[in-house]
Amino acid sequence: MRELGMETWRLMRDDLATLQDAGYGQYTVSINMSVMQLEDRLMAELVNHWPTPGGLRGVTIEVLESAFLPSRPHALRMIRELADLGARIAVDDYGSGFSNMALLANLSPDFLKLDRSFLTMSTAVPLRRALLTSAVELARAVGAQVIAEGIESAEDEQLVTDVGVDLVQGFHVAEAMPLDRLVDWIATREARV
Repeated sequence: MRELGMETWRLMRDDLATLQDAGYGQYTVSINMSVMQLEDRLMAELVNHWPTPGGLRGVTIEVLESAFLPSRPHALRMIRELADLGARIAVDDYGSGFSNMALLANLSPDFLKLDRSFLTMSTAVPLRRALLTSAVELARAVGAQVIAEGIESAEDEQLVTDVGVDLVQGFHVAEAMPLDRLVDWIATREARV
């Protein structure tokens, strides 16, 4: 964990610096963290050695719903420490697991990432739309922005946009790419706007 963790933190710091140097300081870097990583005793040491004066601003930590369970007090404590240092917290794959409303209310995450299953469920579009709308309303109630993941078509994007999702993620928007290509992609995209 220690070597992997230090390398992850270093890469995240370098990615943020690259985006800022390219003039894209408004963009953030997200990192998925498992419950095991959050509960690792070395995580506190890694967090305390984040080498920038701005703390973890510009970083979004994505965690699965299981990290917020009361049976995971160490993970919850680490999530709160990360948030105190300026990181934004995203509940990843919401709707695919526990979907505990009380935990969401207590944590008040910055983002709620809707699992792709909201788009692929084998129900009629009106029911899908109603379920997506209720998830967006729930996110708003806890003060979170909504990210729809797994957007693979214009139809997917239109559906989630119609129900009020704030951000989309998926191959319809862009494929995963290395940072140098991402900077070029952002420049091209912003030039069109």
